[in-house]
This record gives sequence, structure tokens and C-alpha cells, in this order.
Amino acid sequence: MPPKGKLTVYLHGRQADVATWRQTRDELIRHGFDVHPQSLNQGTGQQKGLRLIQELRRERVAAYRDCDVLLILRPQPGGWINDEVKTVGFDELRELDACYHKHIPCAVLDFINDGTLQQ
Repeated sequence: MPPKGKLTVYLHGRQADVATWRQTRDELIRHGFDVHPQSLNQGTGQQKGLRLIQELRRERVAAYRDCDVLLILRPQPGGWINDEVKTVGFDELRELDACYHKHIPCAVLDFINDGTLQQ
């Protein structure tokens, strides 16, 4: 059964890709989606200790509860996307299931399509 109302998308991106993240968020909103988070705030440089990383992860997993899908943004080439998919698209979604008994699909918005992303 399809959800009622607007679909809510969690748009995940790296701080280095904030400009593309904003453009993608705006495009999704123009097409009628609600987009979370409101801004791409992942800590800054020296602050990114283990405690901050864990806190940001907890916040993302909690935010997924209100979403219908997780989209991982890939506007730059590189094998980094495989680690991102494993950490965000697999580990965090398993945590979502374990903590909140909720499943949401995950997809990569791949602007590169260079074959680097492993299946």
C-alpha cells in the first residue's frame, strides 16, 4: 500500500558536496518530496572526533524513522562511495531496524556512473 501524502526523503551527502546536496534537495522539494535533514551539518574539521561521529550517526538513525527512503548522494568519483553505502546504507539501516523496527529502501543518486560502485 503506498504511503499517504508526500514522501519523505533522507538525503545523505558529504560536507564536501554541500553545494550539490543543496541543489538536489531543492530539486526534490520542487518535485513534491519532503527532504530531511534541513541542512547538511556533519561537524567541521578538527571537531570530528569519535564522540561527534557517533552522535551524528545516532541523529541520522533517529531521523530515518520519519522517512520513506534514504538517498545517498554521489556527485564525485571515487571508491569512497562503497564505504558510504556500507556504513550509511547498510549498517545504519540495520540499526534503524534493530532500534525502531522500521525498514526503508536505500538508493544511490549516482551522478558519475563510472562503474566504481560495487553491487
